[in-house]
Amino acid sequence: MNRNTASATPSPAPAAPTSSCARGAYDGPATHQGLTWVYGYYDSSSDTWLATYNLNVLGTVSGRQGLGSERDQAWDGYEWDSFGGGGQFANVDRLRAFAWRLTASNGDQYVGTTIADHDAYAIGDTIPAAQGHYTILREAVFEAPGSNRGLTWIYGYYDSSVDTWLATYNLNVLGTVSGTAGLGSERDQAWDGDEWDPIGLGGTMLANIERPKVFAWRFTASNGDQWNGSTIADSLTMAVGNTITTANGQYSILREAAYEGPSGALGTVWIFNYYDASAGMTLNTYNLNVAGTASGTNGLGSERDQAWDGDEWDSFGLGGALLANVERPMMVNWIFRATSGDAYTGIVLADADTYAPGDTIARPNGTYTIQSETATTRTDVGIGTVWTAAYYDAGSATWLTTYYYGHLNGQPSGRSGLGSEYDYAWDGDEWDDFGAAGLHQADVERASAPEVLG
Repeated sequence: MNRNTASATPSPAPAAPTSSCARGAYDGPATHQGLTWVYGYYDSSSDTWLATYNLNVLGTVSGRQGLGSERDQAWDGYEWDSFGGGGQFANVDRLRAFAWRLTASNGDQYVGTTIADHDAYAIGDTIPAAQGHYTILREAVFEAPGSNRGLTWIYGYYDSSVDTWLATYNLNVLGTVSGTAGLGSERDQAWDGDEWDPIGLGGTMLANIERPKVFAWRFTASNGDQWNGSTIADSLTMAVGNTITTANGQYSILREAAYEGPSGALGTVWIFNYYDASAGMTLNTYNLNVAGTASGTNGLGSERDQAWDGDEWDSFGLGGALLANVERPMMVNWIFRATSGDAYTGIVLADADTYAPGDTIARPNGTYTIQSETATTRTDVGIGTVWTAAYYDAGSATWLTTYYYGHLNGQPSGRSGLGSEYDYAWDGDEWDDFGAAGLHQADVERASAPEVLG
């Protein structure tokens, strides 16, 4: 239908022609035969006379070939509607404001109003939506000027999971519409308590009120180690009894409690302690117990901390990707047998996982053999400390006293484990160096028989 959108204000609709003026004498030129004017248009559905465009605005005729040739436009209140030709009719837009409710598939709702033709909807109608359905609740006459068809407002949003109504942004903050193309075009935001959540498009976008709680949890790593802590999470995403599996272990949700702190704390993770299964020991953690800080900010799996293993802080966390290692010091007795036949014995302070009795460690100049081990609580020296107790000289079949351990009463001869030892053995008249896995070997000087002179 042609619609002229001229901005001229229409003249008042004329009165219907009376029978006395329906026919009269014409004294003009014969060339005017067939000229036709339209004074007004009567819309029966609204019982309203409408002004016409050609005569009342332009002052021109509506046709030139008599009845049936007339073509004009009538002002329907918002725009010019074409009519004429003996049967084309204008349509007076009778807009209505329809109040509606969108019920989403998850039970959430939002309510609003849309402007549509009077016959577009009826109270009680349900209209399928992308993710739910609209229900028409009420209607009212809409008389605002201009082309308002399709304008849509949202008044409020109802979150069914928390039984709470939320304010919307466009109408309540900006004072604007949420859509311009009717139901399904609405797009807005709802305040969930800490941010604006997008909503609309027939339930395609829904708000989510975050309901933070404190969840106590335990992580059990694949090797049996564990650490305990708490995290702030949305109660929709976590519940007591839940388990969350990672590549290196599993989280177990143990307890929950109400949380009333800032909503920005969602995802914060704290770790209370670390349990080393191999040592049967519970260790203090660094972040909470020393620094007083969290271990993660992005929920379970983001935590990263350190545990005190007795002599240093070991990193752990990230869902078991990092594990602490408690050093369990052992005094390990060993003997080194050189390829020359010489040998020397000693002790090394090592972690329990490093050696076992019977182990052999081959080197270019000989082989270490682990003889026995004994647990120790000694902390005055570090892991890797080595003592050399005695040296055996194969040539003289003699055991020699060592300098550091024997002469200096138990001083170590190395600090970096087997192969780092360096000591001296008394050969009877001097100290001969030895060590470094047989790289250095003592040599007992043996006097030759006297030369017989002739």
